[in-house]
Amino acid sequence: MKSIVFSICISIGILWGGAIMAQDSGWQADVRLVPGQGEFGTAEVMGVAAGVFDPAIWETGDLFILPDQRSPLIAPRLTGLFRNIYAPSIVETPTGWRVFYGAWDGVPTGNDRIYSMDTHDFLDFENRHTVIEHGPFIHVCNVNAHSDGNGGFDLVCTAYPDANDRNKPIRFSSPDGKIWNGSEAPYAAQTSDLVTVEGYEKYADADINGINVLLKEDGKYHLYFGNFKDWGHIYRASGEDGKTFRFEGSALDAPHMVNDLQKFQIGRGNWYLMALHANGDHLWYSLSKDGKTFEAEKVLGKNLGESDRYIVAVGWVVRGRRVQGFLYGAGAVTSLDRNRIFGRWLQKKVVFTAEDGTRYEPIASLGPDRQILKVPMGTEIEGQFEVFGDDGKTPLGKPVKGKLASGGVYQLDLNPAEDQFENLLDPDLSRWESVEGGPQHGWSMNGDILEFSGSGSSIKLKGRDYGDFILRLEYRLPLGGNSGVLIRQPVQFSSSEGIEIQVLDDHAPEYADIKPYQHAGSIYGVVPAAKDVIKPAGEWNSMEILCLGSRVRSSINGTVLTDANVDDYLGLKNRPRRGGLGLQNHGSKLEYRHVRMKRLD
Repeated sequence: MKSIVFSICISIGILWGGAIMAQDSGWQADVRLVPGQGEFGTAEVMGVAAGVFDPAIWETGDLFILPDQRSPLIAPRLTGLFRNIYAPSIVETPTGWRVFYGAWDGVPTGNDRIYSMDTHDFLDFENRHTVIEHGPFIHVCNVNAHSDGNGGFDLVCTAYPDANDRNKPIRFSSPDGKIWNGSEAPYAAQTSDLVTVEGYEKYADADINGINVLLKEDGKYHLYFGNFKDWGHIYRASGEDGKTFRFEGSALDAPHMVNDLQKFQIGRGNWYLMALHANGDHLWYSLSKDGKTFEAEKVLGKNLGESDRYIVAVGWVVRGRRVQGFLYGAGAVTSLDRNRIFGRWLQKKVVFTAEDGTRYEPIASLGPDRQILKVPMGTEIEGQFEVFGDDGKTPLGKPVKGKLASGGVYQLDLNPAEDQFENLLDPDLSRWESVEGGPQHGWSMNGDILEFSGSGSSIKLKGRDYGDFILRLEYRLPLGGNSGVLIRQPVQFSSSEGIEIQVLDDHAPEYADIKPYQHAGSIYGVVPAAKDVIKPAGEWNSMEILCLGSRVRSSINGTVLTDANVDDYLGLKNRPRRGGLGLQNHGSKLEYRHVRMKRLD
């Protein structure tokens, strides 16, 4: 299908220390009709996922949130078994997300257990399995999950009954998602896994059911919990080992249950985002700058209809510093034993206005990065696209003329202006090291040019993982030169485990018989470059690489050579979505300049 491109220059706010700052130079926005077939009667727009967490938007409550068109998003596998699923908690993983949730099997007496499954994009789910068995308890449920920062997971759940016939927090940990509290999954919960809170005199008789959250920061664990017998408060306690906590008092006075808590570093400060529910028809959230005292809660959303009439839990979907949406458990009956999991997504808003003034607005989403507009059947409609920010109100530039058609699939791109990029080349290369760790060899700065002598190490940026970004650079190769830009790399850099964008003098005689997926601009070894646009050896070539979720796009000299959804390639879908960034030594002299990045997460 022929691509149709519409481009405009837009002014957009960017985040700086929690404030919105206008950028005079703006961004470049593109809307392209791309190959694909959406549902008739609708148009699908990709590239709409929310940007970096913006406190200014969350403090006003102006959030543009769409329901997932699949309602529910996740249902039980079997009727009668796992017939009640709820309390989703979502953790970002190297290849996507892991979703933890509680489920009541109803057979023979009805016991709750903890399950998990994996997803790359919330379009498909795989690897559903039991994580925690109830053991001596009737229920182990209401899971809150977090990454341990080293590839593992921390869970805090509710167990019933304790010795006083009450619900209490219980904690489980895993270094890899397979071994839990030292045993292979499914792990049978034990009474020794229960959490204790010292200094809270009501703890022994407390009924803490579905209202406990764990957060780890600065080497310490923080537990947030509520007590049905002391209703109206979310308390905080802290401890070193995640099992024994010291009571610190109330973090929020509100008649709600706490379900999730995420921390974001924005500018020079931190922000904490708490998710709340009350076994009713609403969801709430609350903000804090220190994690100790939270602001009065704000409405996050209410039920959509009968199928999610009673909401029982909510969990944030986060990628890097971007809140992309939330999943929640809900059902149609007050007994709360027929729940399903629903999804809603925080997105940019795309509206199409026809020449006769008719506006076609988004009605739903399909995962975090796809937006659905209702469109009449028939011929293409002439008009213009309008793009709005995460609040659904702030225009991102002027409208752009285009056409909209039933079943059409469109790609939205927002490309930052040059002054929003960070230079990665410092005069002494102090930010760079060998990909094996330690000092690099063979690389040096000559003015604004990074030179490689032809002998030495490949290099990487120190100590940071990069997931979503735009990287721009220029390179110059000698005859037969060979290099690569290494992105989303694991700890041990590898073109076959991370991603390499090929840098090569394609025209050299020795490369006459290489494969299409080895040419300059290709995702090396998997996705071929679409065409040959490189300049002769000895001349400078410009390159741009976009990584955004499952999308990887490479361009050379202004021409897009690859634009791939890694989920569509068996050789890529299980590679990390976040990792190291480096430049490859392949035995030839190299030159790079103007290496700069705009982070999108």
